[in-house]
Amino acid sequence: MADIDDYCAAAKDPTVKLMAAAFDIQSDPGKGAEIVTIVDELLANESARPAQMPAAADGWTRHGVQTLREIRAAAEAGDGARVWAAFSDRERGMYLLGQACQGHAGW
Repeated sequence: MADIDDYCAAAKDPTVKLMAAAFDIQSDPGKGAEIVTIVDELLANESARPAQMPAAADGWTRHGVQTLREIRAAAEAGDGARVWAAFSDRERGMYLLGQACQGHAGW
């Protein structure tokens, strides 16, 4: 099991790539396959999530896996609007991962 530093370090690059791909799919539905690959990497990182997460991670702990699955399903459908809606949702989106990793290297 990784510690929070390792967990956040492993999530950083795929999260940045996902943000770029979420923009790109708006005009190129063919970017869906790239998003699926990135989301699968993030889902694999979730399986290595540390048992002890900071309180700031509560939102991501509750919603993270479901949000990633929603992004993946939208990407598979080539639906850029749904990808972006799930990515950017302030209650359930990737913002919560940023909160969970705030203060860690690269975040």
